[in-house]
Amino acid sequence: MIRRLVATMWITALAGAGGCSTLDSAYDWTRAYFGTAQQEAARQPVAETESTLVAAGFKQMAAKSPDELNHIRSFPPQKLTYYIENGRFVYRFADPDFCRCVYEGDEAAYQRYERLTMANDSEQSNKHFAVIRREAGQQEALDAVNDLNPFRYNWF
Repeated sequence: MIRRLVATMWITALAGAGGCSTLDSAYDWTRAYFGTAQQEAARQPVAETESTLVAAGFKQMAAKSPDELNHIRSFPPQKLTYYIENGRFVYRFADPDFCRCVYEGDEAAYQRYERLTMANDSEQSNKHFAVIRREAGQQEALDAVNDLNPFRYNWF
């Protein structure tokens, strides 16, 4: 019995070395599926930033060649930076991983971006406090019901 099990394990290992193992393909499928989910989770904040940049007036410039992509990769990834060109501020957000592009804007676009992000942060904060207030109200209602419960105290 043990010899048969060991022989089966060797055959499976040899078949797997040739690329025939179903376990390898299942592992690759799982890794691909969950890797994609992780990529999407990482992509969401970047996508929100990029949509805010476009709404603020930043221009998207996609890489059209490998040289342009290497140039984009030379910038700090997914960080809003600035440089001075002809005495004016130019703001840049590089995304070499997802869209393979650079967003560039001037001072006015940057000011609009700041206003939009502050408004979004304020909206998120208001939603957070609304949840806290709702949960506090629910807890007060539960406390009021528990106060009426005669079995709450160990009288018996």
